[in-house]
Amino acid sequence: AELAETMLALFREARFREERYAAVELPRLSAAHRKLVDASLLPVAEALIREGAWWDLVDDLSGELLQQLLLRHPSEVKPALRRWAQGDDLWLRRAAMLCQRGLKAEAFDAVLLYDCILPSIGTGSFAREFFIRKGIGWALRERSYAAPSEVQAFCTEYAAQLAPLTVREALKVIDKRSKRDG
Repeated sequence: AELAETMLALFREARFREERYAAVELPRLSAAHRKLVDASLLPVAEALIREGAWWDLVDDLSGELLQQLLLRHPSEVKPALRRWAQGDDLWLRRAAMLCQRGLKAEAFDAVLLYDCILPSIGTGSFAREFFIRKGIGWALRERSYAAPSEVQAFCTEYAAQLAPLTVREALKVIDKRSKRDG
């Protein structure tokens, strides 16, 4: 509880962006702090993502705190991510789709990834948002390291609903491999 309160206070009382970065850094500052990361920090992560509302803070929170919460408390975090992916907050959607980047294959949940991506493609208002299109591409590109044919198949199946930017980002690694091996 003290960690959560301190993070929120630092973040909300910040006069400079770097003070917000310090709040985001707290859970990973030391081994003692990392041990305090539990499901009670999920609402804190959500609040910081909503209030931070910009790619630098959101990407940091999704790749660190949110990822640790997902690994440690999947039964609480997965439903939240699916809700965020369908909600009205651009940054929560982005965080939901990006929180698994860098995870090893045994920890990665492909169903969750696509559950978090699919609500943001097509003709909806979020499909036109740069940070969503770029985030989808980044999440798919990260997935392509472990499952290139899966990502290629997804991009083919949903080609009409994906922005060119998304496809370019998603296939970047696959295209480089093809050129190198071809």
